[in-house]
Amino acid sequence: MRGFRQQKQNIIKVLGLRIFTVLLLLVLFALLKGGWNVYQEQREAYLNKVNTETKLDDLVDRKRQLQAELLHLKSNRGVEEEMRQQFDVAREGEGLIIIVDRSASESETASGTEPPWWKALLPWEN
Repeated sequence: MRGFRQQKQNIIKVLGLRIFTVLLLLVLFALLKGGWNVYQEQREAYLNKVNTETKLDDLVDRKRQLQAELLHLKSNRGVEEEMRQQFDVAREGEGLIIIVDRSASESETASGTEPPWWKALLPWEN
């Protein structure tokens, strides 16, 4: 009887240790999963922070450009330049100057004096 009781107590201890080990592994798994989720959220937050900082830098640069353009447009010269660019207007008395490249005009006149290629084949046409 004593052997049977001791054997029964040993079985209970072994089963208790196995159940405790399984429960401990489940708790460890839950902790690891929670830690992994926190790590992923932290990583996502960091990436969002980097993207937001980049957007902020772009917006600050855009603000500087717009302020510089606004200062330019507050002057009379800036308004005049913008009107000339937008509406293609000129002041009274201004004219248009066309500059022609000299080498381009010479090549056009030189090619115009050559006879066509078929005239060389027909000697009686000369």
